[in-house]
Formats: sequence, C-alpha cells, structure tokens
Amino acid sequence: MVAVVVLDADGRCNYVNAVAEVLTGFGLAEAFGRPAAEIIRLAGDVSLDDTPLGEAVRERTDGSGEVSLIDRRGRPLPAAFRAVPLTRMNGDVHGTVIELIDLTGETGSGRALREREERLRLATAATGIGIWDVDPTTDRRRWSEEFLEILGLPPGTTPTAGLFASLIHPEDRERVAAEYDRAYASPEAGEYHAEFRIRRADTNEERWVVATGRVTFDSEGRPVRGIGTLRDVHERRAIETALKESEERLRIALAAGRMGIWRYDFATGRQEWNSRQFELFGLDPSVEPTRALFLSLVHPEDRPKVHIDPNNLPPPGTYLDAEFRIVRPDGTVRWIVAHALARYGAGDAPAEMIGVNLDVTARRESEEQRELLLHELTHRVKNILALVQAVVSQTLRTTSDPENAYERILARLSSLASTHDLLVASRWVGASLEALLTTALQPFAVGDEERLRLAGPPVEIGPRAVLTIGMVAHELATNAAKYGSLSRPEGRLELGWEIADRHGEPWVVIDWREQGGPPVAAPTKKGFGSRLIERSVEGNLAGRIELDYAGAGFRCRLSFPLRPAADKGGDDQARTAAE
Repeated sequence: MVAVVVLDADGRCNYVNAVAEVLTGFGLAEAFGRPAAEIIRLAGDVSLDDTPLGEAVRERTDGSGEVSLIDRRGRPLPAAFRAVPLTRMNGDVHGTVIELIDLTGETGSGRALREREERLRLATAATGIGIWDVDPTTDRRRWSEEFLEILGLPPGTTPTAGLFASLIHPEDRERVAAEYDRAYASPEAGEYHAEFRIRRADTNEERWVVATGRVTFDSEGRPVRGIGTLRDVHERRAIETALKESEERLRIALAAGRMGIWRYDFATGRQEWNSRQFELFGLDPSVEPTRALFLSLVHPEDRPKVHIDPNNLPPPGTYLDAEFRIVRPDGTVRWIVAHALARYGAGDAPAEMIGVNLDVTARRESEEQRELLLHELTHRVKNILALVQAVVSQTLRTTSDPENAYERILARLSSLASTHDLLVASRWVGASLEALLTTALQPFAVGDEERLRLAGPPVEIGPRAVLTIGMVAHELATNAAKYGSLSRPEGRLELGWEIADRHGEPWVVIDWREQGGPPVAAPTKKGFGSRLIERSVEGNLAGRIELDYAGAGFRCRLSFPLRPAADKGGDDQARTAAE
C-alpha cells in the first residue's frame, strides 16, 4: 500500500489519501494547507529540508530514497519515498506528488523502488487523478478508470465529447467549452486549465473538479493530441469555502464590535494593526505602528498598565486585560479596554502577543455620571429632610392649635412634593416658571379657574429657584385663600412675570396682584410664612422682594437673577426656613 501526499506550488498539503492518513496521523481536513514538514515528520532531530526528500520538494525535481518517519503514535518508521513534480503544459511546476511506502520488516531500498511507469500508475490510482487522452484528428478519446470514477461512470464506458459536456454543471458549461476551444486554437495557447462543477452520472451529486492538459500541434499548427488530468477537489473547495465563510463571519463580528486588532512580535518588535485600530487611536493608516508610538499615545498615568515584560508573562492561555486612557493627536482623551493572549514558540518562549482593543469611553462616562448623580441625590435627600424638619418645626412653633398646625404642615409638604415632581421630571435640571406657578396655585383654583390669571414669557429656572419660588407661591396663595382675594367669590388673582435687564444681567421679575378681597392691612407681627417669603427670596436667590398692603388689594413684587452666581441648594433653604 502506498501513502500519497499531494503538495501545491508553495509546498503545502492539498491532498492525502487514506494510507497517508494512517501513516502520518493527519486526515485531509487537518492536513489541508499545512507545510510538508508538519505532515511528514522525521525521527530524531532531522529537518525535512535537510533530506533528499525535502530537497526534491524545494527544488521541484524528481527524488527517491529512504527516510525514518514518526508515525501517528510517535514511533520511528522506516519508509521509502519518491517525489514527482506536477507540471503544467507550459512547463510550470504547480505541485509535487510524494509516495511513501512502509518498509517495516524489510531491508534494502531496492524493495521500495518501482519502474517509472508503475509509480505513475500507483500515483494516479492512489491520488484518484484521472487521465484523459484525445486525438483531435479522429475525435477518439481514452479515459482512465480514475477519470470514469470521478464522473460516476461505470468501467468500460465509451468516452465521447458529448457525454463529458453533459456532466458539466450547466452554469459552467460555456466557460469550460471556451477554455477547451482556446487550448486547441493555436500552438501559442496549447494549455488547458479549468476548475468547474460536474454532476456525477450515478448520483447526480454536484462535485468540484480541476482539469489540466496540454495540446501538441504538428508543423503546420494543427492539433494532433491532447492529454491531461482530472482531479476531484470538492473537499478542498469545501474547506476553502468554509474557511472563507468563517473569515467573513469573523470580519463582520469584529466590524460590528468596532474592535481594533493588533499583533506584537517579540523577536522583531514589529506591530501590525487593522484599520479600526488606527481609527481608535486617531492615526492615519499610513503611519507605522511602532511600540514607541503606541506608548506615546497612552496617558502617562496609565502606561504601567500596558507594560509587557516578555520574561514575566502569565501562563499560556491566560488573558492579559487592561483598561487605560489614550490621548489622540488632536488632544481627545478616550478610554480603551484591551484583551490579549500570548502565543508561545519553541521552548515555550513567547513568540507574539495578539489582542483586541475596544473604545469604552461612553461606558466610563456613563459610570462617572451615575456616580455623580448618586452623590447629588444623597446630597439633595439630606437637604430635603432638613427642609421638611424646618417646616414642621417652625409651623409647630408659630401655630398654637394642633389641628391647624397639622393642616398647615400637610399643605406645605404637599406643595413641596409637587415642586419636587417637576424637578424629578427634568432630572433636576430645572422647570418652567409657568408650570411651577400653575402647580403651586392649582389647589386654590379648584372649581373656578377663571379667578386666577397667569401671563408671562417662557422662562426656565434652575432647581434652587424652583424650590424657593414653589414655597413662596404656596405661602402667598395660602394667605390669599385665608385673608385675601381668594377668600371671597368675587376676588381675583393676577400673576405676571417678565425678564428684565439689570446691570447687563437678566433678572426674573414676578408681580403678584390681588383684587376684590377684604380690606388689606399690614400685619402687626410677622409669622413663619412672611419670614419664609422674605428670607427665601433674599437669602436663597440673592433677590429682592417688595410687599404692598394697599387698600385695593395685596401686591407682592419679587425679583431674582435668572442665572445665580452659585447654587447654594437646599442647605440655604433649610437654614432660611429654620431661621
């Protein structure tokens, strides 16, 4: 039994037969694409390149002799070999056929050698290569048994041009015929090479084949003979297709993940980057990606995170992970996550590092924003609790009737809750002044909204102003409902606002006007509500307030900066209320 290994022009495996699978331990799928030295392993420290067999493969010449192989169980195995180059019609060598014969139990290299014709027959039979021979002058053809087997035809089938053409896939038929006609057209052509699909005669199975040949011509330029081979390459095509599809899936996955891919060679220090890696670092793909360039773009504080020591790498299979900042040439700072693995060579020495990079700036910024919001929420909750405590304390201090105090506390806390609802809806950015005043006055206009008139331009105020004006509006409305214009059916309340310029800065001016209420008189003693109104506007908003107890009706005019210099927040509100 003869083991057959077929190599391509680069010395990589294209085919192994069943005997070679047993002898070498490599199946076709595993052997495909591997260098000859990986398939044909020699005993001892002998390199295939240093043997006559290696020389024949390298020089693409005939060669024969004996070698000591390592079989699939790791045992030495004496074998005879013969190498025969595969030559196209123009003389170009496009591969090598290697025969290996197990010499176990025999002596002498003569036992392994055959006549040249016998070796050719064994090679073609073992590799399944079909031979075809055509006489164009008589249109007589000869097909070998292997040729018939590839086409799914029974032995002894009479070969005809029409039969062969009928088995070619319809989509490939015209292309194959054109290649055939070209080869037979003139001596300058004379070569035939086509890769196409057939449908086997016995099963109608679709298979990929390669036909190669050469046409000889007489002195007058007429074709007199065509001879060549036919090989079934369906498994090879399937492997290539699967590999191409796998590579395409990997490419799409990496593109979808927007990952940069890099490789670092420890021996040469050379780096290789894909296009996405250049994009991540803000570099033009024409730039040479050196290690020094990479480190220069890493934030100085994070460079220790990406240091690679070839003498202190983790065990094989262990990921190297890092999260670090880079500073692009335009000054932009981005966060990068890197995952890498080291590949080890002979003697477990690190050969290269391969990894991927991913921009996680958005995620880092989101985390920082969440931490900031959590801190802000904690701060605001403390302030709100302090404000609630101050409202309850001062209300109880200034109200002797427990039931009245209870109602006042509930009303003030309800107003505070409504104001907070507006802020929560905007994530504490601020609120519309009109929406704020409408919310504060809504409980006092139930059933007769015409008694209240609000008018003013669109104005957005900040969180501090929202809380302050919300409490002030509630206190003013409560007083109006008890003692002012809203205490009588004919009473009215007009509330207007505008933006005024004061020393080049925009101020909000709110005008509260009551009409149709009972006679107005200035209070002899200021209660909690009055103090809250005055101190909140002046203390919290650095604003001004004017109270007018004219006989026609109470009027309050308050103003404050639209953009306060500093946000003192609920601390001042709670402190003002407590005072």
